[in-house]
Amino acid sequence: MTESIQLTDRVPLAALAAELGVSPKTIIRWADIGYDGHRLASFRLGKRRFTSRQAAEAFVAAINGNPARVTATGCC
Repeated sequence: MTESIQLTDRVPLAALAAELGVSPKTIIRWADIGYDGHRLASFRLGKRRFTSRQAAEAFVAAINGNPARVTATGCC
């Protein structure tokens, strides 16, 4: 991932949790160990963790059984 994507397309994991209606701990777990063979790509900036919008959409598509929409291999 390029530096510009990290600066302009970053989504805090806590904000993603709120958007998806799940616990922030769930999002962190998806980033750390994955779900159903897929991991949410993330990166740290200081003490906070982020993902990209593209990585989040690819992860959600993959865990919902729609790998045809998955285009991102990771964000970092």
